[in-house]
Amino acid sequence: WLEENGYTVNACLAMGSSPEEISSAGNAGVNLVLSGCGCKAAEWFRQQFGTPWVEGVPYGIKFAEEQLKQLKIAETEQICIRPHLERKIPGSGGISVVGEGITASSFARALEMEYGFPVRVLLPEALKSNPLLPEDRLISCEDSMSEAFANSGTVIADPLYQPLMPEGVPFFRYPHEA
Repeated sequence: WLEENGYTVNACLAMGSSPEEISSAGNAGVNLVLSGCGCKAAEWFRQQFGTPWVEGVPYGIKFAEEQLKQLKIAETEQICIRPHLERKIPGSGGISVVGEGITASSFARALEMEYGFPVRVLLPEALKSNPLLPEDRLISCEDSMSEAFANSGTVIADPLYQPLMPEGVPFFRYPHEA
């Protein structure tokens, strides 16, 4: 996706890049942070090389277009941007997405931009590594997750969460890459 849109990928850290590719990562004009585990590395590259970064996974058409715009802005203005956090949050009921913070939040933003659905993120405490919106929920245990599911109109989560679902709440499979 990045190469199709005019970017050169120097390295994809922690995803099979060679040592040579990783050693060239400091040459990047901008970094794209796809998950919370990349936040500290992105901040290190910013401090060491002045490399700005944008957080978010380019899901859907509209959010992917927004990501491209944000990458250009970050590179030009030398700033760090979190566009996945620019969401409207549903009241009670509504859609809840469970997953890693940046990934789930990006998916929520894409659903909002493509279909107008406000989506809340339910983040398992073990995966917290980046900021959430105040209305999103940090979940500490299965009982709390089950309660959050009961207060949702629809849940989108890894199939391993399905046993916690109350009857009558629609569940859509969204496998989490572990």
